[in-house]
Amino acid sequence: CYPMTSYSGMLTRRLVLLPLALLLVMIVAVLDLRGVAQGDTFTVDKAVDATDANPGDGVCDDGTGDCTLRAAIMEANASPGPDTINVPPNTYTLTLDSELTIDEPLKLTGAGADSTIIQAATEPGGVGFPIFNIIATDVTMSGVTIQYGSSGIVNIGATITLTDSAVSDNTGRGIDHYAGELTIINSTISGNTDSGISTGRSVLTVINSTINANAGSGIFIGNSPIFVVNSTISSNAGGGIFNAGGTAKLHSTILANNLSSKECDVGDLGGFFSDGYNLVGDDSCGFSGPGDIVGVDPKLGPLQGRFNHPNGLVVDFYRHGIRVPILAAMRQREACRVLKAVRRAVH
Repeated sequence: CYPMTSYSGMLTRRLVLLPLALLLVMIVAVLDLRGVAQGDTFTVDKAVDATDANPGDGVCDDGTGDCTLRAAIMEANASPGPDTINVPPNTYTLTLDSELTIDEPLKLTGAGADSTIIQAATEPGGVGFPIFNIIATDVTMSGVTIQYGSSGIVNIGATITLTDSAVSDNTGRGIDHYAGELTIINSTISGNTDSGISTGRSVLTVINSTINANAGSGIFIGNSPIFVVNSTISSNAGGGIFNAGGTAKLHSTILANNLSSKECDVGDLGGFFSDGYNLVGDDSCGFSGPGDIVGVDPKLGPLQGRFNHPNGLVVDFYRHGIRVPILAAMRQREACRVLKAVRRAVH
């Protein structure tokens, strides 16, 4: 043990040195940040489809003084650092007949799925290009509807987070997801003429979302892990989830009322796993986890609004007069409360 005087002196020296060390760390951090591009912010002010007059000059301008969505993306692609594009309420139609390609880090923020609509045409069918083609970068999108393309989003090696949005009525898959990471939160993938989401050698996470009424599978898995939490997969013509060689883990999710013979269909190498508290319309998934309900009809009401939260699919138990929003909260206790209501109503 140190004598009291010696220990006291050491403590004093340490207390003096600690703030100096923290100050040094802060100085180094500031110097490092000076070398990092902070990115630009562009606000779209015109709903026409026009290119940027001079990509890379830091000004979103189609040559007439207007900032279009395509011009903003072109400028962001030419700009270092993560950029932001704000897209006000309007309908943005891609009249130049080509997709919007994103290959640099970007945050694209709309005013809401009901009011910021990005579309390949004025009506579904007949378009030969996707709306967004995202390549090997980091992208966050929120508050938009993406519709009427040959696909809503094609992801090639990018990391994408899609929040509070809808990908609907595309002539093909809603989202083609290859060799990247995709997280979908509080969103709806519906009415597409192929699978809602198709994955290949990629990672998919779906949280508090609805995958509904697509002409193919709700989710098609090709050699990918997926995790679905607090979500609803229903009324898809090709079944709920087709697993052609990946792993699917579900927690607190409704997988029911899909229109093929199975809610879960599997290839030679695919597997399904329960993380508990799921409701599945048949026994094709093989679930027997804690809180799982298998082989019952949840009596889902119709899809309400463009996106799931807060006006998405609801459980509608006519006999008992119970109408409960599907898993509107992420907390475990809230999920358990909803599942208990389901159990009381169906048994």
